[in-house]
Amino acid sequence: MDLGPHGAPRLLDVIEFGVTSPSPKPYQPEDWVLARTPWRLIRRGLDESGRALLRKSLARDPLLFGTKLNHVSPEEPRSSSLALILLEDFEWRLREPNQPGATRRQARVNFHRDRINYDLPLTDDDYEHRLQSLPTGFHAMSNGATPELKSPVLATVSIGEPYEKTGYCYLLVAAIIPMERR
Repeated sequence: MDLGPHGAPRLLDVIEFGVTSPSPKPYQPEDWVLARTPWRLIRRGLDESGRALLRKSLARDPLLFGTKLNHVSPEEPRSSSLALILLEDFEWRLREPNQPGATRRQARVNFHRDRINYDLPLTDDDYEHRLQSLPTGFHAMSNGATPELKSPVLATVSIGEPYEKTGYCYLLVAAIIPMERR
């Protein structure tokens, strides 16, 4: 989507857009159909009320979407398909392509929540692209490709669409959000 003279949306932009009707699925209950109307930029970046909203919205349960696994059943109703989490530390993991015909290595985020280990695919285009310069394997949160990352960071974890080969909906890290330096 384009914001006219403001260009493409950026991380943490406040944007107004229209919706036409709810389109919930058991695994993504908050989905709506977008209206075919222009999007409008309200504000770039966060103000204090936005920061307070992020703090209030943090997922507190160590189990993401009620599971220790990296996937959920698409038939089991969820109260949400998005979770905003605080990561004090994590590792990037790059692994060789595991799909026939795939040429890009898969970037993943490896982290712990109260002794529960998660190793989830990264779909944040900016970080995924930057990490391709690193060798296959595990890498510290802050490294040559991501030197600006300092602890803590926010991450948006999402439940994806059902994967046709397994039928499961896999969890993924949709966005990495650096916290402002104090």
